[in-house]
Amino acid sequence: MPLAVHQDLVAPPSAAPGESGLAFTDAVMAHLGDDVLEAMAPEHVRALRGALRANAPLSRHPVDARGVIPLFFFRLYFVFGMGRDRRGKTRLIETRRRQRASAAATTTLLTVMMSAACWAIFMGLYVVKSLLGIDLIEGFHLTTWFS
Repeated sequence: MPLAVHQDLVAPPSAAPGESGLAFTDAVMAHLGDDVLEAMAPEHVRALRGALRANAPLSRHPVDARGVIPLFFFRLYFVFGMGRDRRGKTRLIETRRRQRASAAATTTLLTVMMSAACWAIFMGLYVVKSLLGIDLIEGFHLTTWFS
C-alpha cells in the first residue's frame, strides 16, 4: 500500500488514530489511488499533506464537543462548538447577498400582489356597475366579449 511507502508523511508514527487530528488528511490520502501515491515524490506528498492539513474541516474552537448517540436502528451525532467568529468578511458578503435576494423577492411579491389586488378591485367595481345598470359606453359590455 502506498501509504506504507510514505507513512512518515501521512501520519506521525507516535500518534494513535484519532489523536493526531489528521483524520481528514489521512482519509483523503487513503482515497488516492495506489499508483498516484507511488508516482509522487516525497516532497509532493509532503506538499499535498500540508495543503490538506491547512484546509481540513477540523475545528479550531476553544470549546469543541462532538459525539455519537447510538439508538436502536440508527446513530445520531452532535456537535457543540464555541469560539471567536473569524468569518467577518465572509459573513458580511453573505449578509449583503441575502439582503439583495430578499429585496428582489419582496419587490416581486409586492408587484404580483398589487397586480392581483388591482384586478380584483376592477372586477368588483365592474360587477357593481353592472348590477346597478350603469352603462359607461352605450352598447358596450365586457360580457359580450366572453360569450
